[in-house]
Amino acid sequence: MSAAANSPPTLYIIYNAKSTLLGKLNYVYRKTTCPDPAARPACAACELTHGPSLRLTESLEWKSTKAHILHANIVQAHTDELPEALSQWMRQQGVSIPAVIVEPAQPSSGFQVLLTFASSKANTLNVY
Repeated sequence: MSAAANSPPTLYIIYNAKSTLLGKLNYVYRKTTCPDPAARPACAACELTHGPSLRLTESLEWKSTKAHILHANIVQAHTDELPEALSQWMRQQGVSIPAVIVEPAQPSSGFQVLLTFASSKANTLNVY
């Protein structure tokens, strides 16, 4: 894990998409063909940080929210951009994406899931 003992925790917001051109095209396809985007968005983390449109820039609301988060490092990452330790941990734990995961300041504490969007049930947000 990358957090040093005296550094703030890291909050990972993990998108249900890859950062590649094909990953972006796949996301656009899923978003535009989604039967009920309000109940089951193509990527709830994308909706949180970029809003309901297909824009590539962060929403003003998210920028404002991030500015108020003072005691944590915020890392927004696509599935292919995750640190290897986090990626392995998510596979071992069976964590579904999109998700919000925290890496505490104390490395011995390990990663912790804060939120996931349950892919099996529409409108289900799992808060840990």
